[in-house]
Amino acid sequence: SRAKEIQSLVETTLGRFGRIDILVSNAGIDCEAPVPDLDVDLLDRCLAVNVRAPLLLCKYALPAIIAQNAGGSIFAITSGSARTYRSGRVAYSMSKAALERMFLSLAEEVRAENIAVNLFGPGRVDTWMNRRGDWPGTAHIPMVQPEEVYPAAVWLAGRTAQTFTGQVVE
Repeated sequence: SRAKEIQSLVETTLGRFGRIDILVSNAGIDCEAPVPDLDVDLLDRCLAVNVRAPLLLCKYALPAIIAQNAGGSIFAITSGSARTYRSGRVAYSMSKAALERMFLSLAEEVRAENIAVNLFGPGRVDTWMNRRGDWPGTAHIPMVQPEEVYPAAVWLAGRTAQTFTGQVVE
């Protein structure tokens, strides 16, 4: 979520590969607690990672993607928590809702450049975060292995604004 580090990431990628065609924002952290018990520093970190960092990633990568004049695909990993209530996860849900609104708005902002901007909610994937937590209200959702969601991610990576943009894929 540090601007200089994100800018350096983009510059390093451009230096190594010469271009950016696909951008995926996959970093995310949880911040769970009932609102009266929510640690303010944790809230700030959650918003920095889940909202600010994806915006900065797009800010620094978009000039190169636009200059290539070849379209492209940007997507972020989201969560059903953005649109539903789960006990003790108001702050996390808020961060994912902000991410979704940001990317859906960005889709319109760069549509004329033929850059697709979407969101991917892969469900309950077997990750460190999901293995660590026993999230109330999620026991009924099967946990899938990461390789089971690869095909959908690859499909999204191949989109442009002419083919598919401004959507949440679950």
